[in-house]
Amino acid sequence: SPMPGRLMARYAEKYEGAAYPVGKPYEHIYAEAIRRGCDGAAGRVLAVGDSMAHDVAGANRAGVDSAFVCWGIHANDVGVEPGSAAAPLDADRLDAFLT
Repeated sequence: SPMPGRLMARYAEKYEGAAYPVGKPYEHIYAEAIRRGCDGAAGRVLAVGDSMAHDVAGANRAGVDSAFVCWGIHANDVGVEPGSAAAPLDADRLDAFLT
């Protein structure tokens, strides 16, 4: 969502300083995970998330593998009820969403 960016801009303006985004989808969070947990080996990190724009895109930019959780914010897009454990997914809708 654009909310964190707007909030960061307000603080930077109000306090006349620089502000830097931290967290997904920004590369800093992935670099820190790689540094702390995997001795610098990005191939040993798996980002798990339900947001294509934040979790999956951020992992891709950082060179980290990702697992897309279909039952989160994109549940309706891929044909499942949000929060549901129902399976199988609607494969056609999932394919259309991912392509």
